[in-house]
Amino acid sequence: MAKHDIAKRRALLAELIDELPRPWVIAVVRSTQEFEAERALARLAIVHYCPARIVESRGGVRRTMRRQLRPAFPRYMFICLHNAQFILLDKVDAVQGILCMQGIPVRMTLKVLREVAKRELNGEFDSMIPTSHGFHVNDRVSVTWETLTMEGIVARLIGQKKAVVDLETRRVTVAVAQLARI
Repeated sequence: MAKHDIAKRRALLAELIDELPRPWVIAVVRSTQEFEAERALARLAIVHYCPARIVESRGGVRRTMRRQLRPAFPRYMFICLHNAQFILLDKVDAVQGILCMQGIPVRMTLKVLREVAKRELNGEFDSMIPTSHGFHVNDRVSVTWETLTMEGIVARLIGQKKAVVDLETRRVTVAVAQLARI
């Protein structure tokens, strides 16, 4: 996704925070179909919101850095539906259904929805990758090699077992077991 598309999305999101309409429900979306569902709902004029995060990754032949938009909550999005619009959801293949508890659709309060939108706007979801070890990009850490300990900042995570850390003088790849939070 191009940088101007991300900026355009953030600008639209700023407007959305102020003009959130009434009843919102949580929709369950087919795996990796969140943005396809967004396009289909827009064609049907159904108000919707799919929180997103920006992920930077290396790819392609030249291993250049790319910025991509990914859903902040995979397989879920928020839809503003009136009773008459529930029928239209059958026309959207990417939407599996509405999240229900005991047969009643789960409603989203405007307070929570505004908070999610503000966090997306502030970039709090960007580059957040769930990890079992608890380290994230930009965390301050200390790296230990036998008796030597140095401080640095996590630049990138490589799977669950390795991390690239920026030290004062150089960038090193280390095992997560060598890291400690400062």
